[in-house]
Amino acid sequence: MVDAGCPVSIVCLFAKLDTTEFEQSLAPLLDACETSPIFARALLKVCIGPRKHVFMLELVHKLERHAAAFVRKMLLEILRAILAASEAPRCLFLATHLDTVLVALLTDGMTSDQVLVFDLARTILSQAAQYS
Repeated sequence: MVDAGCPVSIVCLFAKLDTTEFEQSLAPLLDACETSPIFARALLKVCIGPRKHVFMLELVHKLERHAAAFVRKMLLEILRAILAASEAPRCLFLATHLDTVLVALLTDGMTSDQVLVFDLARTILSQAAQYS
């Protein structure tokens, strides 16, 4: 069982890390989300005040802000793991406007050179069409 304060601390830390620390945190976070759906769902349940889906919103925000292929690829892989663990992926998708961000990545001139990012964004977007 996950301590109730642990996911909140992780989400708050994730939001406040500087660039180097943020980049270094991506691989362990991806590993945790991929290997433990319980961990991923705990992160998804974090609410801060009236804000729901705080972790997902932060992921989407960072995906919009960072242009480096490595960072984008890792964020997309974390998003894919989070959506796979979610009990309501369509609600998350809609609540965070992830579709808009993914379409922007697919039409961004910088992303066209980032083949893995482009493929991951396209895959997540096509999987979203299957959510009922």
